[in-house]
Amino acid sequence: MLLLVAGCAKSTESGIEVPADVPTLEFLKGLNPGPAIEEPAKLGRRCADADIGNGTLRILVFGLPSGGGGPPIDEETGYPEVRVAGCIVSSDFVVVVGAYNSAMREHFRAQ
Repeated sequence: MLLLVAGCAKSTESGIEVPADVPTLEFLKGLNPGPAIEEPAKLGRRCADADIGNGTLRILVFGLPSGGGGPPIDEETGYPEVRVAGCIVSSDFVVVVGAYNSAMREHFRAQ
């Protein structure tokens, strides 16, 4: 299992180690394809909470670009959309990104 909060990484029994200076977004990009992750929803939320604490507000997207003009912006929050992967992603990656985005949207609604 790999636990990561932006700026803080721990290696576990898998022997995977992520340097503490790897930003959350770079870590998420590296997940796909990546090692199996236990508790992917908790990981996504931890990454989002860390980013919110640092003032980094964004929605993560993957798949084909929408093709709209201008910078991609999330319609619900107005946060920038950041493409973190193409079309081929693991089910764990989908859960991590979904939990991350849910936490970002909860933060937006709470403001």
